[in-house]
Amino acid sequence: MGEEKFTLTYNPSDRSLQVETEKSGSFHLFLDQRDLAQRLADWEALIAAIPPEAPSVPESKSQNTEEAEYDSQTEIPEVPYIAPVEETDEREEAERARLQAELAAELQKEAEAEDPNKIYDNAEVMPEYPGGQVALMRYIAQNVKYPKSAQENGTQGKVVVQFVVDTDGSIINAYVLTSVDPDLDTEALRVIKSMPRWTPGKQKGKNVRVKYAVSVKFRLP
Repeated sequence: MGEEKFTLTYNPSDRSLQVETEKSGSFHLFLDQRDLAQRLADWEALIAAIPPEAPSVPESKSQNTEEAEYDSQTEIPEVPYIAPVEETDEREEAERARLQAELAAELQKEAEAEDPNKIYDNAEVMPEYPGGQVALMRYIAQNVKYPKSAQENGTQGKVVVQFVVDTDGSIINAYVLTSVDPDLDTEALRVIKSMPRWTPGKQKGKNVRVKYAVSVKFRLP
């Protein structure tokens, strides 16, 4: 039986055992064919007992995975910026209108205080003839004298006289607003100017001058 050298190589990928032999005078191992078969069987049993190796994971890949998981767990979502709500223009306009109204009222008060002779077209309390409208109509009917010239000419109509009731109730600034005939106009003015004092008009509790108009009718029988 010749002298042989055995080289055993284990391949973990397929868990196989490769045996190589060659003639060598420097290797002092003598095995017969039976010993070789036994040795191979022992190696096969040993290999079968070795558990398969778990596949290795590259360190860089594992580290990147852990960092990604950490980032996904600790990532804070962005909060959108919300601008503060400004006051609406409507509120500003309302405030401006209120201030303007107050200013106008103050200016009106000052104007009235500076001009006590102001003549109102309308007052809070209008002037009144003593006894009211019925007494006024009675006064006119009893005091008007139909001009003779107008009677001869058959002239008739309605003369409107406007005047101012002063703060003391007297009649001032009377003039013909609507004319019919010079003689009739003159008679209407005479009757109006001859009226007794009226109750003066009032504005904010004070006597004021107020315009007033009265119609004087001239009608022939």
